[in-house]
Amino acid sequence: MRTATGKSFVFAVPYPWESKECVRRFAEEKSLMENYPALGSATTLIEHLETDLYQNAVVPIALAHRYTAISLEPGGRVLDLLTRHALGMT
Repeated sequence: MRTATGKSFVFAVPYPWESKECVRRFAEEKSLMENYPALGSATTLIEHLETDLYQNAVVPIALAHRYTAISLEPGGRVLDLLTRHALGMT
């Protein structure tokens, strides 16, 4: 999907059927947009949550990056200490 601002997003929505066997021509039916009633809501939500912090990112992903990143200086030292301890080099 491409948003109004030109950003590109790849996302998945679940099939609207219990299983592939429930649909006679699954390969054809899965490609028809009218079989996905929530598709409009999904694309609207993505457009609402898009952010400029990272290329083609939405706010939850940007927050995940922000709060899981390890800073180079203190984070690197902590990882060194944990590795030395795990290897018995302390």
